[in-house]
Amino acid sequence: MKKLGLRRNLELEVYDIIKSLILDRKFMPGDKISIDQLQADLGVSRTPIVIALKMLEKEMLITTKPRRGHYVRTFTKREIIDVLELREALEALGARRAARRITESQIKKLKGFFKDVDVEGDPKALAAYAKEDQSFHEYLMEIAGGKIFSSVFNAYAIVIFTYHADLPGGFVRHPKDTIQEHLDMVEAICNRDEDKAAELISRHTRIGREKFEKELLKEEQKKI
Repeated sequence: MKKLGLRRNLELEVYDIIKSLILDRKFMPGDKISIDQLQADLGVSRTPIVIALKMLEKEMLITTKPRRGHYVRTFTKREIIDVLELREALEALGARRAARRITESQIKKLKGFFKDVDVEGDPKALAAYAKEDQSFHEYLMEIAGGKIFSSVFNAYAIVIFTYHADLPGGFVRHPKDTIQEHLDMVEAICNRDEDKAAELISRHTRIGREKFEKELLKEEQKKI
């Protein structure tokens, strides 16, 4: 890990590094984060690391256990269901706004997503698809409402991504089941069809939520 140089917003740089380690699965859900090790790896004092961890705790990526330290947060299925329900509402509104506001240059960029993607490939190909998927949804939120929409969406997306640390790309469903849904969403938004865009993206998220709800119901029934 590269040593960091002195800079005014050092804690933000440390924050970005730790967050990347979580998203890149170097730190897995439940892992303890050693401040001493981060100090040694990054060549910084405790203060920017502690500040960065507090920032990540506010984003629900880190949990602090008294007298035990900092851990990558784990999420229950119920929490993921709640997040997916919120994301469904946000993305439906975002898709509607994107279809209404999209410009010709944005249409050109949006149509470039998911070209020549390999949903049958090896883990590297699936990881590439995962990045494309994330970039696509982020770009929709950017078209819809800029930084506010994007920041709220990213918080939801990261929670879902970290929950699925055991799956390639952190997918809720396999890309083979979602690629056509994405292409249909692109078409609806580029055609400026607000109703269809909102309906498609809402259904896209709802299917994933219903999958979790069925899994949770089975788990609860086994406990009875």
